Amino acid sequence: MKRLLLLAFLTAAVNAQTAPFPQPINTERTPGGPKPAAEAAAQMKMPPGFRCTAFAAEPDVQQPIAMTTDARGRLWVAECYVYDRDTFNNPNIRDRIVILE
Repeated sequence: MKRLLLLAFLTAAVNAQTAPFPQPINTERTPGGPKPAAEAAAQMKMPPGFRCTAFAAEPDVQQPIAMTTDARGRLWVAECYVYDRDTFNNPNIRDRIVILE
């Protein structure tokens, strides 16, 4: 029985990894749309000797809830699409992690 459960779990895991990721749905409604990333970076007030540049912006990253960097300098961003109760049980909408180099 344990072998059968393990096989079922591994099959489900492989199928989840090979299934195409559904198109993300951005549920945030911004009046007039978001400000372009380069414009937002240009308006930042920075201390002398510092500068702000746009590294990533929509549509590369949408609805981020957490981020971190690794030893290789990559930015890992967790995106949340299923927080809303209306989308939670929809199998075509999933959260994801985006890795930016």
